[in-house]
Amino acid sequence: MPLLNRLTRLQIDELIKKHYDLGSVISVRKLKNGWTNTLFKIKTTHGEFFLKVYEEADTMQIMAEHEVVNFLVKAKFPTASIIKTRKRVGTCVFDEKNITLFVAVEGEPLSVSPFKTVLSYRIVSILNLLHNTGTGEFMYLRKLDLAALIEESLGWYLDDHRVEHLRDEIIKLYEGFSSVSFFNLTKCLVHNDLGSDNFLIESNNIKALIDFDQVAYGCIVNDLAKFIARSVNFNVYDVREFTTDVTRFIGDYSKKSNISKDDLHVLVPLIIFQKVLMLVKVKQNIRQGSVRAHIYHFEEYAKLLELELAILFKNQELIKNEFNRLLY
Repeated sequence: MPLLNRLTRLQIDELIKKHYDLGSVISVRKLKNGWTNTLFKIKTTHGEFFLKVYEEADTMQIMAEHEVVNFLVKAKFPTASIIKTRKRVGTCVFDEKNITLFVAVEGEPLSVSPFKTVLSYRIVSILNLLHNTGTGEFMYLRKLDLAALIEESLGWYLDDHRVEHLRDEIIKLYEGFSSVSFFNLTKCLVHNDLGSDNFLIESNNIKALIDFDQVAYGCIVNDLAKFIARSVNFNVYDVREFTTDVTRFIGDYSKKSNISKDDLHVLVPLIIFQKVLMLVKVKQNIRQGSVRAHIYHFEEYAKLLELELAILFKNQELIKNEFNRLLY
C-alpha cells in the first residue's frame, strides 16, 4: 500500500468537504514524515488543523490513541484534541488509509537536541505528567512485553547480514540483558514513539506532545531510552557532553517520577538496543527500495547511525558509570 505523504491540496480539500464541516482548504503544509504516519498542517475557512495519515497503524492502535488523547485533553495535558467527523467518529478513510483530524497547536517540531536547550526541564515536566497518568480507565491500551521484544529481535538482528559487522557487540549487549529483572522494571503509560519532533515548540516553550498512535502500557525506561536514542546526533555532540547532559536530564526526570535502580541499570543497553533497531529498520527500507527510503535519505542516515552505534558501543562503560552516579 503506497504512502500518502504526497497528498495534494486538492485531495485534502476533497477529504475535508466529504467528512467534516470545516469549510474549504486554504493552505496545506507537511509537518513531518514518521515511521508509521504522516502529518500535515492545514488551514481551512474554519481554522487550522493537523491531518494525520496512519501509514501502518492498525485499528486497535488507532482506538488506543484516540482513547488516550481524549483522556489527556480532559486532564489538560498539552496535546492536540481530536475533531470528529460528520458521523461523530474520530477517523475517516481516504484511499484505503485511516485519517484523523486534530485541532492544530501553534508551534514547530523541535529540531535541536532536547538536552542542550532551555526546553529540557519543560520536556521533563511533560514526560512526568504522562508517565504518572493512571491506566485503569483505558480499554484498548496494549501491553508491551519488553523482555519478549528483546528476545525476538536478537535472532532477527543476528540473522541480518546488514548488521553482521556488529555481531559481536550485539551478542554482548544481549548477554547483558540476561541479568535484567524485567519484572521489576517500572511500568506505566508510555508514548512508545518519543522523538524530538513529537514536541511542538513556540518561543522557547513546549506547546504540545503529539503522535500517540504507538501508545502502550510498558516500561518507563524504554520510553526514555527510545527518546534519548532518537535525539542524539554525534555529528554535533561530543560523547562526554552527551553523557553529562543526559545524566542531568534523567536526574531531573527522576525527581517527580518513579524510576528505580533496576531502571537505571538497564538504561544504557536499552539506548543502544533502540539505535540498533533504528539501523535495522533503515537498512530494511533501503533493501526494499521503498518510497520512504528515498524521502528520508536513508543511505546518509544509515551511515550516521553506524557512526553513532560505534561511539555508543565504545563508550558504554563511561556512560554507565555516569548514569550510576544517580543511584547514590
